[in-house]
Amino acid sequence: MALLASLNSGVSALNAFSRGLEVIGDNIANVNTVGYKGSRADFSDTFSQFLNRTAQEGGSVNGAASQIGYGVGVSKVSQDFGQGYIDQTGKSTDLAIAGNGFFKVIDPVTGDAYATRKGGFTTNTAGDIITSEGYELQGIGNGTMNYQVYADSTGRLVYQAQTPTQPDPSVETTLNVNPPELSLTNQNLIFGATPTNGLTSIPLSSSGQPYSLTEGETALLGTGNGGLAVGPAYGSWLGLENAVLGQQVNETQFDAAFAAQNGGLGIDVNGTSYTTVQSLREALNGGTVTVADIDTALAAADTVGLQARYTGVAELREGVENGVLAEADIDAVLATTPIVLDGTTYDGSATANYREFDAQFKINPDTGSTYTLSDINASAPQVVDFEIGVDGTLDLVMSDGQRYESGSIRMLNFSDPQALNQEGNGLYSNFDAAGLTGNFLDNVPSEGSMGQVLQGHLERSNVDLTSEFARMITMQRSFQAGSRIITVSDEILNEAVNLKR
Repeated sequence: MALLASLNSGVSALNAFSRGLEVIGDNIANVNTVGYKGSRADFSDTFSQFLNRTAQEGGSVNGAASQIGYGVGVSKVSQDFGQGYIDQTGKSTDLAIAGNGFFKVIDPVTGDAYATRKGGFTTNTAGDIITSEGYELQGIGNGTMNYQVYADSTGRLVYQAQTPTQPDPSVETTLNVNPPELSLTNQNLIFGATPTNGLTSIPLSSSGQPYSLTEGETALLGTGNGGLAVGPAYGSWLGLENAVLGQQVNETQFDAAFAAQNGGLGIDVNGTSYTTVQSLREALNGGTVTVADIDTALAAADTVGLQARYTGVAELREGVENGVLAEADIDAVLATTPIVLDGTTYDGSATANYREFDAQFKINPDTGSTYTLSDINASAPQVVDFEIGVDGTLDLVMSDGQRYESGSIRMLNFSDPQALNQEGNGLYSNFDAAGLTGNFLDNVPSEGSMGQVLQGHLERSNVDLTSEFARMITMQRSFQAGSRIITVSDEILNEAVNLKR
């Protein structure tokens, strides 16, 4: 019966307009969602039945066709990718796109790529720029800041900025605002650089660390005789004691000299061996030996008198600074007793003299010990801020005021964004169907058809609340009209059923 068709039309209207209300409701619910793009339900008529057909091809009479439709359906739900309102937030990780394009983010677990206009990013503990769901913002990166490391006249570290390494435009990477600390491993710190302006370089050992005082001691002990024998020969007890009391020579240096005598047995005074100055001093105070006995033993030591033994880099340097030792005298000793440090021999020549040996050790004036790589890394300039330009350039600002381009945002663009699939959380997939335009690595913000990136801003929902309410009223009335079709059809059917009474 024809009335059954009208019932179907009414039901189709209720179904279609219910879907329309769902779309409107979704738009209103997301009126404050960052980067949200509003949707619109489009309707179309459904299959029609023929009452009269036109004449077949070749017929003699051609009348108008008579058709009645079966109702309405949702033909498609399309999204409005128009620009949303851009709101200034002041937060450095908030990014908005003014114009065409999408950010590209990667799921670090699955590796799946998504497009998004939702620019409310943050950073993780590694410094990666990520979405609230942990998806990583993509672009180009690996730009670095380089410093040459020196020590000044006081021994304090000086970092001289060099030409930065530019980002690699051929490699996609996750953008990072806190690169690993400057270290030798990533070659941000340049050691052994040519000294300039009174500065000295900081050499590294074969282990990749600055030379330690322990390595220097090992080298000095390697010369034999308990350390490097250099400096004046003390043939009298009074001269030796005055040298100690005047702090020209450390007592431990004479102890090393004593211990080196007689094949390591100590200095022989009246048949008794003494290995320390203090033990000899106690014997003198106890009356066991006399000054004359000691002078006799000292004069015999080392043939020409007893020389102090230097086993420490700091002690040797102190002797030179105090004027007790002359560099020329040390070089003369090295000519016959060379020092070997980390495979390099210092024999007193012009290029391998005491000054060159001493230059291998940089003393931290705050600790009194040599610098370690950790000390140097800790003192190196660090990233304190970052800025993102309208062209997507990511500049890192260093604590010394230097700045460099660490990376740059790249963007996605599509010829048919309506073909994108919504994945929730402002994410879109199905890139191939949407028709990617251009190479991602070549899609530079603010160039060509690409929009600008605005740091400290967010793109709000593009839903117009006034329009949505107007559409909701229209949809509501349409739903009511559809329901009336059903009730009227039902009443007529009821009358038809009652005809038999």
